[in-house]
Amino acid sequence: MGPVLLLLLVTAVRLTAGQGVDRPTANLSSIWTNNASFFFDKVIYTAGTGPDFRPIVLRVRHIVLRSPETSKGPSLGAGFICRSPSSDEADDTACHFAVFMLINSSDIIWSSPQVVWSANPNHPIKENATLEFTSDGNLILHDADGSLVWSSGTEGRSVAGMELTENGNLVLFDRMKATVWQSFDHPTNVSVPGQSLLEGMRLTAHTSGTNWTTQYQMYMAVLSYGLYAYVESTPPQLYFSRWAAEKKVTFTNGSLGSITLPAANHTQFLRFESDGHLRLYEWSANVREEWVMVSDVMRMYLDDCSFPTVCGDYGVCTGRKCICPSPSDSGTRYFEPMDGKKANQNQGCLPNTPVSCQEMQHHQLLTLPDVSYFDTSNIIRDARSRDDCMQACLNNCSCKAVIFRYGPNDSYGKCSWLTDVFTLQQINPDTVQYNSSAYIKVQLSPSPTNKRMILGATFACIGIIIMATIAVTLYVQRRRKKLLAQKCATFECQWNQDIDGDFDFDQLPGMPIRFSYEKMRECTEDFSKKLGEGGFGSVFQGKLDGETVAVKRLESAMQGKKELLAEVETIGSIEHINLV
Repeated sequence: MGPVLLLLLVTAVRLTAGQGVDRPTANLSSIWTNNASFFFDKVIYTAGTGPDFRPIVLRVRHIVLRSPETSKGPSLGAGFICRSPSSDEADDTACHFAVFMLINSSDIIWSSPQVVWSANPNHPIKENATLEFTSDGNLILHDADGSLVWSSGTEGRSVAGMELTENGNLVLFDRMKATVWQSFDHPTNVSVPGQSLLEGMRLTAHTSGTNWTTQYQMYMAVLSYGLYAYVESTPPQLYFSRWAAEKKVTFTNGSLGSITLPAANHTQFLRFESDGHLRLYEWSANVREEWVMVSDVMRMYLDDCSFPTVCGDYGVCTGRKCICPSPSDSGTRYFEPMDGKKANQNQGCLPNTPVSCQEMQHHQLLTLPDVSYFDTSNIIRDARSRDDCMQACLNNCSCKAVIFRYGPNDSYGKCSWLTDVFTLQQINPDTVQYNSSAYIKVQLSPSPTNKRMILGATFACIGIIIMATIAVTLYVQRRRKKLLAQKCATFECQWNQDIDGDFDFDQLPGMPIRFSYEKMRECTEDFSKKLGEGGFGSVFQGKLDGETVAVKRLESAMQGKKELLAEVETIGSIEHINLV
């Protein structure tokens, strides 16, 4: 990146010097809004590919380039750092409240800002977010929608001001100049010279200084008498450890605790990165003006295959090559490259069939001989033999794999189980002087025989259901016919059957309006008013649509069928005012 003009017009806050010491500070009861208009004429801005940065507190130093011995170190700032979304991202600009360092000469910036601390690494804010230094001494970060993102938690603790020290430590202090809160107690992914990591503190990996998302959660922590690096799992998996004489690790010129580092020729910083490496960077002013890596710190103790994510999930590291687990003895391939490219498998491998706890009867262990793992500390103490080790994994669905290390024979060894499987390591037993095999849990698909059995049983069940349905239907129909035959002793049934069957009124000339038997019974009040008798039946009085009518009912439908048809045909041919 080429040089960028430094606009030294920072007046967003009052900068004061305390007791003759260079202490850039901010007064209380201040609020800063994260937008360009608020910082207009008060912002250092990098053109080109670097992120925008909007300083609130600034410590400027003029560095004489190409003359490191006369340099005082980097310029430092605390403020908003913003990364514009790339062309394939739909998200808004992502910003952080951060401490950053710059390399500048007079009015020229020679580097993009390097973030050394962030208040909100996992919760980026948007344009118009606000940082407020309240009157009760609390530093609060709100997003543009007003939601609380971060707080220093220092309300009511007599905070008098905020300063940025010469080594990049953001400090809130009281009226006695005592430290109330400091960013060094809450490290993110960077350590700077003079910074100590105390027991319980950790550096957490992020993708970059301004893009904090990462696929794997990896961290380096200071625990009792040591520095340890883990990849997050249940439990966390350890891949690096280094003894320390004290319950803290301090980054100084030439060392990090008991770890020796290259001596500084210029400004340095350590960054714990998303691939699990701890790298030392230094500003190079002699040949080209840029940050260069001068040491991959853990590589002094670990080879490439010892890093958890070098080949991704289930990937097998063989030197500098990544492969997916080999097929079984029967030739079944259980894993494929995650990115679909067999030539480039460093993104990890996916199981062809995900392991399901609901089908544990179909679990099997895929044997990978001469394969080990970076962490074998999660030991199954009751499993001393290879068979016991494998069975222990098959009996527990949370077990994704087991590593069995042993000596001359596999009747006795150390069994370690994994709830998450990261990069596996191909080993040479002659070199490492032990034997090791990995057993990866895979999900079997039902065999063709089992499929045929399942299909046959399914069809048999369907056949039984169909036959039972037919039998029940026939029984119901016969039952109905029997009941109907019993009911047909009554006139209503005979009449309804004949009407629905052989009585073809539509073929009669002059066909009158047809009424149902139920309608006739209703209009005659159930044939209650008898007027007289005629051939084959009786005549009853009734009312139909408000008019009085006479209704003739045959006493036997089958005996009077022809006569009824004759009467209907005769009546249908008569035109009379009282005939309906």
